[in-house]
Amino acid sequence: MKLQIWMSCVALSAASSLMAQQFQFTTKQPQAGKKVSFTYSPVGGPLEKEANIDFTAYSFNRSKNKFLAHDVEVTKKGNQYTGSFKSDTGARIVMVVPEVGEKKDNNQKKGFYSPVYDNKGKLRTEVVYNEATIWEGFGEALAGIPSDMNKSFELLQQAWKTASVSEKNAMLGGYIMTLNRVKKKEAKPEVLAILDELSSSPSATETVMNISVEWYKRMGETEKSAALEKKMKEAYPNGSWKNTEKFRSFMTQSDFDKKLEIYQSLLQDPALFTKEQGLQEYMLSNLAQMVVNSKKENKWEIFQNLANQLKPSERYSLYNNIAWDLSYKKDTLIDKAFSLSNEATKWAEQQMNQPSEPKPEEMTSRTWVKVRKQTFAMYADTYAWVLYKQGKYEEGLKYAKVGSELKEWKDGEYNDRYVQLASKVLSQENMLAELERIAKLGGIGKEGKQQLLKLLTNSLGSEQLAEQRLKELTASGKEKMRIELAKKMIQEAAPQFSLKDLTGKTVSLASLEGKVVVVDFWATWCGPCIQSFPGMQQAQNELSNQSDVVFLFVNTWESQATQEARDKEVRELLKKSNYTFQVLYDEKGENDEYQVVSKFKVEGIPTKFIIDKKGQIRFKSVGYGGNQDALVEELKAMVELAK
Repeated sequence: MKLQIWMSCVALSAASSLMAQQFQFTTKQPQAGKKVSFTYSPVGGPLEKEANIDFTAYSFNRSKNKFLAHDVEVTKKGNQYTGSFKSDTGARIVMVVPEVGEKKDNNQKKGFYSPVYDNKGKLRTEVVYNEATIWEGFGEALAGIPSDMNKSFELLQQAWKTASVSEKNAMLGGYIMTLNRVKKKEAKPEVLAILDELSSSPSATETVMNISVEWYKRMGETEKSAALEKKMKEAYPNGSWKNTEKFRSFMTQSDFDKKLEIYQSLLQDPALFTKEQGLQEYMLSNLAQMVVNSKKENKWEIFQNLANQLKPSERYSLYNNIAWDLSYKKDTLIDKAFSLSNEATKWAEQQMNQPSEPKPEEMTSRTWVKVRKQTFAMYADTYAWVLYKQGKYEEGLKYAKVGSELKEWKDGEYNDRYVQLASKVLSQENMLAELERIAKLGGIGKEGKQQLLKLLTNSLGSEQLAEQRLKELTASGKEKMRIELAKKMIQEAAPQFSLKDLTGKTVSLASLEGKVVVVDFWATWCGPCIQSFPGMQQAQNELSNQSDVVFLFVNTWESQATQEARDKEVRELLKKSNYTFQVLYDEKGENDEYQVVSKFKVEGIPTKFIIDKKGQIRFKSVGYGGNQDALVEELKAMVELAK
């Protein structure tokens, strides 16, 4: 196995150096737990014009299912950067990412990474297996390296062919998942052969058996699945499968007392929550949220008892979420919302300035500072709204301003809450000045826009002049956004697809050549997807007079029992809000995966793609930030740039 690993990684590292010529690992054979050095010059790359470049280093260890981020010490001389970091003791691959804000140098989509060697100069085991991780999505998320499942599979195949039985056991889940995604319907015989071999081996662990049970079921081999499940439970009568079944029961249980009983039974296995990090916090938060919505007379006493068992960051996150819900939905409980939000905000401010909790392993110190600031901004924004509901406008305005400032006045929703509080405190003259300032920064929200138009109409004497003034104020912000978007443009051939819409008509991407196509992947269960729909409808309406622009809403990742049930749910959702979307139904392949969403390598929804008139993807946008106006303006700018 080591010879093949050597050939793969050495060739890859050489290709990386030759391709970019601006990056080099000066530590020729990086070791785990040791200092790793490199040099970098941005000349000829996407960061060439940037004055100061940041660097993030990562260590990958797939067998432990984690990556770690490292602070990088850097010196600069002319255009040359020299940096170093200490890799993790379990590292199998190390990677360096040069970046300025969200902009990264990904080495022409190949990345800057190296295999890790032992202290004798030999490659560490599992190197190729870890290299595959980069191409499965981690590289895209961390370094801007586009996912490539075929490349990942090639590496996994290489590792699999020479792996020992114990190594195959460790690789099993990831290997057959990738095999199934790449080979699709042709994968079944190979998957079954692998499952037959490893699940029947004397060295088969409970984990191997459990994975095999699920995959036999997925492959339609229900009898094999049932037989192996029985064998697994007999071989491991006190195995982890018992806790898995309890957790599944916990997730489906709607009675609080029974749910609490399941959680308490899981506490009898102290090793469970040590092994499954974050599971206990998740279950406690779930129970706390549930009891708040119950009719129990002592629900707040129970809530507090559960919350006190959480570590501070989880407890105050829970407080903030509950306070937000109470302030919007249950005004009669505004005093309780105040108590929770007040505690959470004070804690977040203290953590921002002087953290008591350790830095998460997956963050650099630089990222951690940003996260703490954003957490305080979010909690301060909630607190400001609670104070608004209590009529404490001046105090609320102070916290709303903090939230907006930490968001650099770019978040329309935060700014709207600032505007609502400011309107209760400031004079009309000062209010107009504040709104004009926010508008120039490009952060005016829906509420702010309405108030600004009203004040401008009073000041200028007509709605027409007010509208013209608003356009002038927002022009600079829109131009800044356009410039930033232009920097993020990509150019990749869009995967071809052909799907049926609600009427049964087949719509293909090829038939839309010569048009800019906005493709939005969504699902009925996806909260952010549904929250983005008013903005998507508005964008579609505002671009409806442009015959060379088409919106397609691809419904995917659904789990209804039948297509009829799926169709009914989709139609009801559209009808309820009068959405006029052209919805296409993504279809599952023989590997039981939705095909088009997989072709587009979507990791989460909502995800939008802007495809130009030649069938090239020019923009990819993931998630929804909550600001309808910002979504509309961004989409319109993307479409214009794609023409």
